[in-house]
Amino acid sequence: MNTKSILVVLFAVGILFTSCKKNDDVTPSNTVTTVNKTITGYSQLNVSDPFKVYVTFSDTEESIQIEANQNLQQYINCEKKNNQLVIDIDDNIDIKGTSTLNVYITTKQLDAFYAAGATTIQLQNELNGGNVSVELTGACTLNGTMFVNDLNIDITGASNLNISGTSASVDLDATGASNLKDYGFETNNFTCDLEGGCNVNLTVQQSLNVKANGASNVYYKGNGTVSSQ
Repeated sequence: MNTKSILVVLFAVGILFTSCKKNDDVTPSNTVTTVNKTITGYSQLNVSDPFKVYVTFSDTEESIQIEANQNLQQYINCEKKNNQLVIDIDDNIDIKGTSTLNVYITTKQLDAFYAAGATTIQLQNELNGGNVSVELTGACTLNGTMFVNDLNIDITGASNLNISGTSASVDLDATGASNLKDYGFETNNFTCDLEGGCNVNLTVQQSLNVKANGASNVYYKGNGTVSSQ
């Protein structure tokens, strides 16, 4: 066997052992602790795993508090990457049992929300902004009130965006039984592409450009007219 063949075999064996590596099972402890993080200068939030995230907007205060079972704190990552605040749990950890995973964020402004893996984000007060993006994947939920210029939404895998407020325009892509809800959210112009049992409820005052397939539906109030569907 020549050197090249040996290297190929070793590489394949390495991949096999890596793919078979067992995750660590962790049962949450009874004691819950709070860890404070000092991170500033971010404008986007990116959260993975089943955290409950409570966001408060403030012009005078910035803080991050992570409330979790004591033995889980060591596996929680909270860091700034470029302009994102990124929060997740180590990839090789499987939490067995009921856990406490709460994050309390006070910050000036956020213009993008990314969540994956059963994350819940709750806006504790109004978000006032320009262009805002929301991307939810895998049974995530975002609740809150937004007054923004343009809202771009991408929700998949049984995720839910429950919001009130206003936006001049909304562009929505939704798949896999995901929902945008509340007639209390009003926009002038609404564009959407829905696939796979998605539902939308909102108020539209001017135009709707709707593409809905696979038992998806758009229900709206207001004076909006459907320009295409």
